[in-house]
Amino acid sequence: MFPFSISYSVQITRNITSDEYESVLKYVKEFIEKKTADDIIIWENGLEFKSRLLKWRSRNNIMSAIDKGEFYILSKEGKTFISYKIYMYFLLLSALVFAGLVEALTKNIALSVFVIIFMGGLNWLTAVIRHRYMLNDLKKRIDLLIPSGIYPFYANKK
Repeated sequence: MFPFSISYSVQITRNITSDEYESVLKYVKEFIEKKTADDIIIWENGLEFKSRLLKWRSRNNIMSAIDKGEFYILSKEGKTFISYKIYMYFLLLSALVFAGLVEALTKNIALSVFVIIFMGGLNWLTAVIRHRYMLNDLKKRIDLLIPSGIYPFYANKK
């Protein structure tokens, strides 16, 4: 539910067969592990990860603003897409709680609205933009690795 969850989708240049899904998802797993994702679960055509709330991360870490994410590999009409969905419940709820606290202490509604816009809105916008760029980066990496044969799922075919 928007704004708590955001979905993206990109098309992979080459069609990925269902036999290759596992290897692609393992690559995605390695990619997001480097970005400090936790509790990664891979299934048939998807992957889910969590970003632990109490795990210390720098504010610059891309995973610090989200609660969890999901990747799916989808094939439609001979084209392959990677779909990515992120959830940001804690970010927005913490902004609302903090704004309520500011309202209770200062009795200033304008300041509370500013807190929601600044703390919640700008962090939300930053996370949305950064995760879109992360998905595009992942797409480029997969597009480069597939034709070159460097990709792990080609090792089984040689």
